[in-house]
Amino acid sequence: MPTANATFKVASWKEEPYTNEPQKMVQAKVERTFEGDLVGESHTEYLMAYTPTGASFVGLERFTGSLSGKTGSFVFQRDGTAGSDGVVREQFMIVVGSGTGELKGITGRGNWESAHAESYTISFEYEL
Repeated sequence: MPTANATFKVASWKEEPYTNEPQKMVQAKVERTFEGDLVGESHTEYLMAYTPTGASFVGLERFTGSLSGKTGSFVFQRDGTAGSDGVVREQFMIVVGSGTGELKGITGRGNWESAHAESYTISFEYEL
């Protein structure tokens, strides 16, 4: 199974609270740009629950661009935590059947963790 390696930058992050009692819960809309084996941009919708020690989140992300030179789009399903240590830990998988164009039929999964940074490195295994 091939491995894709890429970096991404967060182009925008907008949170909208939908409850503050007993804890803050938000919907976050995130735009990212990718370079490396994965080149393009994405739009993510997260649901997040903040706690005194961090946050927990789930989300769906539509990536549009190219993977190792093949163009199209697909959807990542994401879930993870942000800890009191400032580190985000996230797992993700490509939603089966979400691939379009030359990425039709793609499957895969990966994970990453990082403290806040200007750019983030990810890698994931995929099959196409």
